[in-house]
Amino acid sequence: MNIWEAYCESRHYSVYFDIVRRQLGNKKQAENLKSQFQVYLQRIKETAFAQEYKYTDAQQLTVVSKLLETKNPYHRIETSRYDGFTSGEATQCRQSSGIAIAFRTNSNYIGLDVKYTTLSSKLDRGVCGFDLYIRKDGQWIWAWNNVPSKVVKGEFITLPLLKSSVQGWKECLLYLPLQSELAQLQIVTDADSVVEPLEMPFKGRIAVFGSSFTQGASAERPGLTY
Repeated sequence: MNIWEAYCESRHYSVYFDIVRRQLGNKKQAENLKSQFQVYLQRIKETAFAQEYKYTDAQQLTVVSKLLETKNPYHRIETSRYDGFTSGEATQCRQSSGIAIAFRTNSNYIGLDVKYTTLSSKLDRGVCGFDLYIRKDGQWIWAWNNVPSKVVKGEFITLPLLKSSVQGWKECLLYLPLQSELAQLQIVTDADSVVEPLEMPFKGRIAVFGSSFTQGASAERPGLTY
């Protein structure tokens, strides 16, 4: 999925369907509204495709909060190496809770192209959303969160995160979803931008074995789990 589709789905489709539902008593009016809306979508598509973007595989950047190597860089444990996991435990080990991507960029726009392997049916911003933090004066400041309005397994979904609100070079920390499994992740930036790995932002590592609270259950956003 590309930029214009994600934008339309997250904002304009909901408005359109609300209008149509109110007009269901008059089928002709509803069809006229639908035709007008399709023209509007085409204009958005043409505008969006006029702008080019750069796509950087998140694996090329700094992966934070991983203790063990895994085939999928967004899994926490390679469950096939170890015996004794229940099905539920193995699923949780493949989810990206606590993992973050650290990078720096001079792009004004920052977004994501993400492909999910599995995720909860609950599409909230903690379970399957992403948190973007930007470092300012030595502290990580929350910038934005985004979550898909719907997910088609095996297809890329585009999620805008930052739109020209912070100019110049930025040090970024992107927290991954708490209870979803990712297949691929790309950082989307302006076509002429530079994206490069950031030095590991934290000193040392601590491994925690615990309950669903450790996983991040009930955390509002991915960046709020410990």
